[in-house]
Formats: sequence, structure tokens, C-alpha cells
Amino acid sequence: MLAGLLAGIVGLVLLLGGIEQWRHRQQEQVRAEVLHELSRIRARIEGEMNATVHLTSALAAYVSLNPALSVTEFELMAAYLMQRRRHVIRNFTLAPDNIIRYVYPLQGNEAAMGLDLLRHSEQSSSVARAMATQETVLAGPWLLAQGTEALLIRTPIFYLPEPGADGDAARQEHRYWGLASVPVDMPTFYREVGLEHLPLRLAIRGRDGLGEDGAVFFGEARLFEPQAKSLRQSVELLGGRWELAAEPLPGWKEAVRQYPGWTGPALLLMVMCGLLTWKFFDQTLRIREAGHKYRSLIEHLSDGACIIQDGRLRYVNPRMSVISGYPPGELLDRPLHNLIVEGDRNTLSRADLTALSTSQQEVREYELRLRRRDQEPLYVRLNVAGISWEGRPAVLATVTDIDDRTRLLQMLHATTERLHALISALPDVAFVVDEQGCYIESFGGHETLLYQRSRKSYGRYIRDIFPAETAERFMAVIRSALDTQSLQTIEYPLRLKPGERVSSNGQGEDLQWFEGRVVPLQYRQSSDVQLVLWLAFNITQRKQAEDHIRYMALHDNLTGLPNRRLFRDCFDKSLHCARDKASEMALMFLDLDDFKPINDSLGHEAGDKVLQEIARRLKAQLHGEEVAARVGGDEFVVLIQHLPHLQAIEHRAQAIVQAINTPVWLDGHCCQVGVSIGISRYPYHGEDFQGLLQIADEALYLAKAQGKNHFMVAP
Repeated sequence: MLAGLLAGIVGLVLLLGGIEQWRHRQQEQVRAEVLHELSRIRARIEGEMNATVHLTSALAAYVSLNPALSVTEFELMAAYLMQRRRHVIRNFTLAPDNIIRYVYPLQGNEAAMGLDLLRHSEQSSSVARAMATQETVLAGPWLLAQGTEALLIRTPIFYLPEPGADGDAARQEHRYWGLASVPVDMPTFYREVGLEHLPLRLAIRGRDGLGEDGAVFFGEARLFEPQAKSLRQSVELLGGRWELAAEPLPGWKEAVRQYPGWTGPALLLMVMCGLLTWKFFDQTLRIREAGHKYRSLIEHLSDGACIIQDGRLRYVNPRMSVISGYPPGELLDRPLHNLIVEGDRNTLSRADLTALSTSQQEVREYELRLRRRDQEPLYVRLNVAGISWEGRPAVLATVTDIDDRTRLLQMLHATTERLHALISALPDVAFVVDEQGCYIESFGGHETLLYQRSRKSYGRYIRDIFPAETAERFMAVIRSALDTQSLQTIEYPLRLKPGERVSSNGQGEDLQWFEGRVVPLQYRQSSDVQLVLWLAFNITQRKQAEDHIRYMALHDNLTGLPNRRLFRDCFDKSLHCARDKASEMALMFLDLDDFKPINDSLGHEAGDKVLQEIARRLKAQLHGEEVAARVGGDEFVVLIQHLPHLQAIEHRAQAIVQAINTPVWLDGHCCQVGVSIGISRYPYHGEDFQGLLQIADEALYLAKAQGKNHFMVAP
């Protein structure tokens, strides 16, 4: 009784302490949930707002490079940028000398036109700050002239004026052009970042991007008061900083459930008494049920099971009697070694059994032969582990009948030896593989060191030798051959390891191609093991020939340059990239001058050599992913990418003219060849290949009209 009372008192103290610890964990959990939600909101705000700021910077960069842009150019650029953030951006504005002159879209925003930002009572401070810092700043949120509330992203624009009369561009300094502004629709922005229907109270401060020094513009200002217990996080933005404050929606106290103090002791006394009684009977019942389940599991195992103690069998299940041929009564108390074929008794010695019985953390596997009651040997696999049996060390062994599999493997090895003489002359290799991807045998491939790994693969699995993706492909072919009982083929590459080489039919490359022919083997010997024969033929030469044919189909046979088909594919890819990045491209159409006299005077063979030299010089002028192609007898086209301005295009064209105009010497003959070039630009002269090529062709004729060795950029 006294012991029970003391246990109750101790339990009561533990319960009260547990309740307090539980309440503390609840508080920490609520705090963690609020902090997690606050971090998610901060990440969403930073991602959405910084992405919008980048668009403003892109517009400012465009104006810096084109300070005299027209309204049409502004509207095209603004429309392009607005497509990326239409859901939060209301419009784009440009304010030369801080007066709004450009607005897109204009409809609905007419009130902003002509607004002097420096004289605006609410926006002048942010304008001055942008001019002073020469960096992007955040203004607001404020009520705009259009009557809506928005956050203004302002980016100052500086440009480099044209060089003076002395042409010394290095002395020029950047000048202030004005401001690029983007108003962000704040109600839409709040909705996009998920500030509606939040599971917590949230406030944001930092108007004009001033962080904790800025005013509160969203939520309850009391969350930033010193006595508030709100959690806070800083939002780092390009152009400023905001601060978030949050607390649980019902408040910190209400967020943690409270239990009445008087219910604890009463609940404890009732629960502890019932719990101790229930626990005692429950444990007893569980032990009894576990014993029944364990015995039932052992009794119904598909493998034999036995318990060995002091070297003798103390328990055997029904399957063990079937495997051994002995009734259970004759197996009990029999020494295990009396059942093992004499030649295999050293595989599992008595010392091994003693060591295993004292180590209950290790499972070992043995393959040996048992002597059945009819004296026939039987191949089995034993999985042995130490256990405790009736309070003393013992060994639990499961016995799996592998007689059919083992004899099948033995017969297969014998058959393989007889066939080895017939197929060892094969220059390529063959494998016997089972349905699990295990290599049973390999043969052939004696004429090359390429297959030296195949002789070391016996007993290993495909998944252990090859990468996961390659191994899965191989296993799929094996399963298909076994399911359909028909020949399956697969082509696959393998890379040589150091020291491997190809002696006869390969070229010595590291990468070799093979064709695998997989056929199922019909012989089963009443076993479930299924096998396939995998014949691997080296088809590297055929693959190389196919690659050569493909190369010839896409390149000019004389110069090695891409032909029109390959050039068109390269152009389409570059055009797609240029559209995504809003960059420019140039298409050059080249026609050689004075080439026909070389053919007439020195012959076509000399003319071919001149064309090859011209192609070599042309390729030397290419940079990065630029492409040149031969499209006619003495006609070439060149695709130039990522050029920042017209002068760069003209510089590249002049370099090509100079490179080609250098004399070509053939057997003591000086061959002077010139070139005329017509140039079209994307997107100014067209947005497809045919359109740009036609404009470049027209510019080429204008260049030829000026004489030889000239180029002309299409107007």
C-alpha cells in the first residue's frame, strides 16, 4: 500500500512536470510554426519584388544604351518586359529630367504625363535619394496620380554621350538622363505572395525601403511596439529593406491550450492504477501472443528451420522434416553434423556453432550438402544466427533447398565446357546470365583485350558492374527475351578502361559500340531459374561509318563547312535564343570577287584549293557559337551573335574582308581574291531566315555596286 502511494506521488510529480514540459513544447511548436510561415512569406516577397526590380533595371539599361529612344521603341520594350510581370506591374514610365514623358500603357494613366517628380510632395524624397545614390530605390507605397496605391521602383539612368570633335571617348563622363519607374499594384502583390487569409497576424513596415526606420504600410502597427512579443524578420530587397512582424492569429496565450490544474491529480490517480494493472496483463498477453505467432511463423515457413544447442537439434519445423526425409522424432536430439555429408563438415564446424551461439548480432550463410534419410545428398543453404533458447545460448538456422539450382549450374558448367571449344574462336564475347542479372559464364572474345573484364564477372550481377541506367536497360532486354521467349537485340556503348584496347575491328577509341543479341535458354531441369545467352558483337566500325555519312550529309564536301541545311538548323536555334534574351544577330551574305578567273586560268583543282583556304580563313574569324556555311560555288553565309551595336558588326565585316583579301599562293602563283558582303540584322530587318537572307542579298548587290572588297549593312 505504502509502495503504491509513493509510486502515485512520484507519478503525480512526473505528470505535472510532463504537463509543464508539454506546454513548453507547445509554445515552441507554435513559435516554430509562426517563424516557418513568416520565412515562407519573406521568401515569396523577396522573390516577387526582386524579379520586378530586375525588369526596371533592364528598362534603365536599354535607355542608357539608347538615350534618344522614340516612343515606339519605348512601347515595344515596355510591352516585352510587361509580359513577364503583368499580374503586378501596372505600367512603365520614363521621366527625362525627372518629368514623366513616357507611359506604357498610356490608356488609364494619362494623369501621370507631365508630372514633375522632384516637386511631388510624397515622391520627391525618393527621387532625390535615387539621384544621390545612383542606385535603384523603393518609393512608397503611395497613392499615385492615377488614384491607386502602389509601390514605385525608381532606377536612375545615366548615359555616355557621343564623343566630341576630338573623338576622345575616354574623357567623356556619364550624364544623368532621368528615371525609369515601375508602379507595383500592391493589392495584387499582396494577393500574389499569399497575404490574404493568413493563419497569423502580420504587419509590414519600411515605407520607401527604409526598413525599421520606415512607416507601417500593412497590418497592425502594434506588432512593432516594444512590448509586443511578435517575431520579426528582415526582407532584403534590391533598392531597400522591409521588416515583417507576426504573431499567432488568436494571440500567444490563446495559441497554447491550457488544462485546469485540479484535473491533473485526479486523472493521474485513476490512470496510474488502471495503467499499471493493464500494463501487467497486457505484457503477459503480448508475450504469449508473440510466442504463438513466432511458432506459427516457424511452422509455416517455406524453408526448413531448426534450433541447435550444444551441437544437437532441439527443435525442427515440418519443412525441415520434408527436406531431410526424417520424421521430427528422429531429428530431435540428433547431432547436426550427423546430417552433413562428411566432405562438407569442415564448412560448418562445431567451433563455428559455438561461436555463433554466443554472438547474437551476426548472421552467416553456408552452402553445403545434407545426407537425407535415403542417403541421397542434397544441396542446401544455411542462414545461421545466435539466439537465446530456454535461457541458454543456441543457434537458429534456416535451411533452403537449392539442390535443383546447384545441379542446374553444375550441368550448365559442364555443357559450357563442351561448347567452349566450338565458340571460343568467336572474336566477340558471349555470356550466360540468369533472370536476376547474375553472370553464370562468359566465353569468346579471345582476340582482343577489350573483353578482359568479362572473365572476372562470374558470380557478379549486372547492377554491380554497370551504371544504374545501363543496368536497367540490360535487365529490361533480358526480361523481354524471357517473357516473349524470342530473340531480342540492343545497341549500347561501353567506354574502355585504362589498359584495354581493340586489336582487330576497332580503331582504338575509348568508346566502343556493341550489338547485343539475347536469346532465352530452354533447358530448365525442373527449376524456376531462367537463363539467357547474351552475344555481344562489336559494331564500332559500323557506327563510325554511320556518323561519317551523317557528317557528310550536313557539311560541304570541299570545305568542311556546314551546308545550308545545318546552317539553317543553327540559325533557328540562335533565333530562339535571341528572342528569349531580346538580343541581336547579324546575317552576312558573302560573294567572292575575281574567283572565276582563277578557275579559267589555273583550273578547277586550283579553284578548289583557293575555296578551301578561304573557308579556313573564314572559320578563323568566328567567335564562340558563330557559324559559317558554304551555300553556293563561291557564296558563303555567316551568322554573328550577341553584337552590342552596329559598329561592332562593321568591325567584324571589315576583319573578314581583310582576311579573305590576303593573296593565296598556289605552286608559285599568286591568287588574289576579294569579297563583297551584304549584312542584315535581327530584329530590325526581319524575324525569319528567308527574310533576313533576302535583305542581306539585296545589301550584297549594293556593296558590289561600290566596287570590290566592300560591305554594306542594310539600311
